Amino acid sequence: MIRLKFGSVLGNMQSKYPIIYYLGWALWFLSAGLIMLWVFDDQIVTGINRWIKPLKFSISIAMFLWTVGWYLLNYEKTKLLRFIAWGVSISMLIEIVAIVLQAARGVGSHFNTNTVFDAIVFSAMGNAIAFNSVLLLILGFFIAFRKPLLNHEYQIAMVLGVFVILIGSYMGTQIIANMGHSVGVAEDAAGIPFLNWKLSGGDLRVAHFFGIHGLQLFPLLAFMMIGKIRLPFVNGILLVTTLVYSGIIFWLYIQASNGIPLI
Repeated sequence: MIRLKFGSVLGNMQSKYPIIYYLGWALWFLSAGLIMLWVFDDQIVTGINRWIKPLKFSISIAMFLWTVGWYLLNYEKTKLLRFIAWGVSISMLIEIVAIVLQAARGVGSHFNTNTVFDAIVFSAMGNAIAFNSVLLLILGFFIAFRKPLLNHEYQIAMVLGVFVILIGSYMGTQIIANMGHSVGVAEDAAGIPFLNWKLSGGDLRVAHFFGIHGLQLFPLLAFMMIGKIRLPFVNGILLVTTLVYSGIIFWLYIQASNGIPLI
């Protein structure tokens, strides 16, 4: 097994998938700028400072892109993987540009169809995320049936990570179907600081959050066990964890659908 150090991972990413590398850095710098805007601008949109939502998405998307980049680096570069790298990057760029743009305008980005322009922006975001989900599905099948050149011990973890993030994407479709993330409470009601998960009603974002970050969780769990436990047991633990974790995600979704807050 070859474990690449963080610096060498970024170096390889810069060489093989520069679109993911540079967009990831751009998002980290954007996050720093959004923190400054949050501190000095007190305008409120849907109950929170207007820059908090772009900040959350900027951080999350940066993590997502570099995680996808690490997945791709485990395999020999192909036209398909290059297409996936460009596809997820463009999809995420559309998403973050739309969110920042709407925040700058002082309006909500998601579920905002108040004007034709707002509806176009919301539609573009939805189409970008749908395309991204299709690319992740393709990536999952590629990983499942192609032996990695590097870190082959992580193959099961990567497949499971993609599986769980697709569950998280499904939870996102339920938020869209509900035309909002809140259940039994107003969208601008009080929530947990920063995350803004509602305190007095259900919030479908909780299940979505835990789903989409499964992409990082399962390789991290594998990293903690590989070298300490025999590989068959590692894979068994990962499979059991996936079942339990998926069950928790669906339980969080059912809880929120019934208007029950996380806390």
